[in-house]
Amino acid sequence: MRNSFFLLTILITTISPALSHAGTQSAFDLLVVSEKFPVKNPVQNIITFYQKHISPKDGPRCMLTPTCSQFYKEAHSQYGFIWGTLMTIDRLFYREGQSSLKYYRYNSPKGTYKDPIYHNYIFNRMDYYK
Repeated sequence: MRNSFFLLTILITTISPALSHAGTQSAFDLLVVSEKFPVKNPVQNIITFYQKHISPKDGPRCMLTPTCSQFYKEAHSQYGFIWGTLMTIDRLFYREGQSSLKYYRYNSPKGTYKDPIYHNYIFNRMDYYK
């Protein structure tokens, strides 16, 4: 359910940039461009809103480092919208189960498993991972 909500939020944000201003006080403020929520990158804005307002109330659920929302932010900025979205979908649906954790390094201070973004880009050469 959480994965579906996360993906739906990303899709809605990219379709309608006005929805990225969800942190404002009134409906009129949705039409006003402010420095707090620049329209330049609505995807980053909605992920930041999710990280600050929704995720703390929902509690920590991601077993990997970086968290799933941070993973999407970084993948989107490094590899672009299409590859960043595909990498995040791959992570959410195929790599978040308990059985797949045996392939990751354990990060004992945080109690999570390391899954760097550069390990998920499919066009990296094999010597890139060494």
